[in-house]
Amino acid sequence: MAAIEEAARELGADLIVTGVARDEAFGRYVLGSTVDRLARQTSVPLLVVKSRVWPYEEILVATDFSEASQQALTAADRFFPTAPLTALHGWEVPYAGFLDAPGFREQWKEQEKQGCEDFLQRSQLSFEGRARVRVLVEHGSPEVLVRQYMLDKEVDLVVIGTHGGSGLFDKRLGGTAKRILEYAPADVLLIREPRAVRRGEPSR
Repeated sequence: MAAIEEAARELGADLIVTGVARDEAFGRYVLGSTVDRLARQTSVPLLVVKSRVWPYEEILVATDFSEASQQALTAADRFFPTAPLTALHGWEVPYAGFLDAPGFREQWKEQEKQGCEDFLQRSQLSFEGRARVRVLVEHGSPEVLVRQYMLDKEVDLVVIGTHGGSGLFDKRLGGTAKRILEYAPADVLLIREPRAVRRGEPSR
């Protein structure tokens, strides 16, 4: 992994491309140690390819409204300046019983939609870039929503931001991001938050 990172720095690479193996018995992709370490440590955007390469016609960006998610959205706009962008935010509540309360689901969803609008307002996208972004807020676990959306809409790429704290990644590439990497039916582009790179910390 160190050799890959060093070569990328020497070349001034804008992107590292790698592949993953597929576990046919379980129907999911298996991360090798190299992909795992690159995803946690590299400062260069990492494209994990799972299928035959085609031009990406639509880009899905998984967002939790964080700065890292903004970096992912900005990177998607930069790498694919003409493709439609969909910002998908999956929301869950701590107790499922809340969903049965009168009006709760609608109120919560409206609150999440407003959060997504604020997220776009804070983004560094141009006016033209923001016009290409479709906002989608759904109840459910992000990895399930991402997989289902990609299958339903035949989307070939999902973009994820990585950062420290309580976001999508932990020290062991765990949680939501690892599940998206394993279960997303097509390619995944990982963008590491510059602040985490400057700290010299692994993504969490």
